[in-house]
Amino acid sequence: MVKTISKDIPQVLIIDFSKDDWEKILSQSAHPMAGEIFRLLNDWEQSSKISFFSSGSTGNPRQIDFSPQQIKASALRTLKMLDIKKEGTAALVLPLQFTGGKMVVFRAFIFKMKLFVYESSIHFSKAFKPVDFISVSPAQLSANKDVLIKCHTVLVGGGATSKLLENEKWPNRVYHTFGMTETLSHVALRRLGVENWFTAVEGVRFSTDEQNKLHITDEVLDIYQLPTNDRVELQGENQFQWLGRADAVINSGGVKIQIVDWEEKWKKMTDIQIKLVGMPDVQFGEKPVLLVKGDPDQNEIRKLVEFFPRHHRPNFFYTVSDWPQTSSGKSKLFLYPEDISELAATIIFEK
Repeated sequence: MVKTISKDIPQVLIIDFSKDDWEKILSQSAHPMAGEIFRLLNDWEQSSKISFFSSGSTGNPRQIDFSPQQIKASALRTLKMLDIKKEGTAALVLPLQFTGGKMVVFRAFIFKMKLFVYESSIHFSKAFKPVDFISVSPAQLSANKDVLIKCHTVLVGGGATSKLLENEKWPNRVYHTFGMTETLSHVALRRLGVENWFTAVEGVRFSTDEQNKLHITDEVLDIYQLPTNDRVELQGENQFQWLGRADAVINSGGVKIQIVDWEEKWKKMTDIQIKLVGMPDVQFGEKPVLLVKGDPDQNEIRKLVEFFPRHHRPNFFYTVSDWPQTSSGKSKLFLYPEDISELAATIIFEK
């Protein structure tokens, strides 16, 4: 059941939930994720609640608990909406510590699917094989298009999709999802490259406030008017078009970078004046870019950036004479190439 690249390190773990020996497979496997999956399913069977941790898109990551009954109801409506067949194949390529990865396991378990478990990475393992059902990040979809088009149904979530992905002619079923840890899983889907509007899953309806920020009501999870920081254009109670974030977060391939926290850490290390902003990126949807005032020491900036987590480090650095502002005088948190031209920004260096 477990294929290996050596005698000790499994490359892919295969769990067939339609058979009775899945617990034995997990308990005996040397695969690094086997123990995590075993504990997750043990909690499912023995606990009254399962803990999930938000990724930080609406503030600091926090713990949110759901009952096994709520998890099952959420998983079943996704499988029903997408017409996923029981005892098919699925793959786990997302980190198990976040909601997306956990829900892959729960859906496979509930529908008695054969689950192929791989190391979470942007670039898939050479051992990866196409499956009936898989969930990926935008960066993974971009990096593995050649193999993902052979999968029957692909869910892509965790962030915005690039224009390149939007313009792709997908021969299979690829759905861009919308959701958050507070809603346990996605609450809306749209066919990538075909539809611009997200459509609610069963039991969900939408509304907006005076700032066009989305509010979510979910009968299945007993959620009423959950506020978000996503600006949308609403069409009835069941559809919306996503316009962007209303808060200071850069979503780079599913990694949420809190701009205020990033800049506060910078200020504690140096007096060099900077602004961290987001820009569109072909592979990751958005990328962090550093704007610097004055004539800074490039070597010092390089050293300071190394104090940040790897996926939080900007790859492009520009000098500017003025900070970018909106027409109303507010600071811009997201720039486009034309904004760089208007600022007469000079690139210092790129990594």
